[in-house]
Amino acid sequence: MAKTRLLLSLSGILLMTACSGVVLSHDEDAAAKSALDFARVAFIDHDARTAYPLISEEARKNVPPEQFSEILAKQHPAGYPATITASQFEPIPGQKALSIILVGENATEKFYYRLIMVGTAPTGYTVGGFLRGNGPYTGNPQMHGAKLLQPLKAGYTISGEKPSTKS
Repeated sequence: MAKTRLLLSLSGILLMTACSGVVLSHDEDAAAKSALDFARVAFIDHDARTAYPLISEEARKNVPPEQFSEILAKQHPAGYPATITASQFEPIPGQKALSIILVGENATEKFYYRLIMVGTAPTGYTVGGFLRGNGPYTGNPQMHGAKLLQPLKAGYTISGEKPSTKS
């Protein structure tokens, strides 16, 4: 009985360590910079052909280049943003992914995006998916009230040139 308890305790500790390792291996600022690299090409420059290789291998398996181009066009029926800022992220518990929240704007419109960044700090991040919403993203409603949406350490803004850090 004592051996069983010890084995169960060790298993629990190993499980907790393994689960926390996935969460601790994220670098949300690196993910935000990768998200903005994609956003510059896809949303500001609206260059689907150059943006397509920036999505994850798994996403490319599911979405051919022509469909990718159509998705971008449908998400932007009245125009594209001139600037985009990344200022928030949301961990995706138990996954090698996190959401980066972007807000773009042009002279007449605001653009609200959530990019699912697949990867970890050691492997880097690629875009696994992207969504455009009608308003600000307030967090995952499936998390049963958990408030996972958090600010990035720095805000990053692009406007057709290199990302800059806001103080």
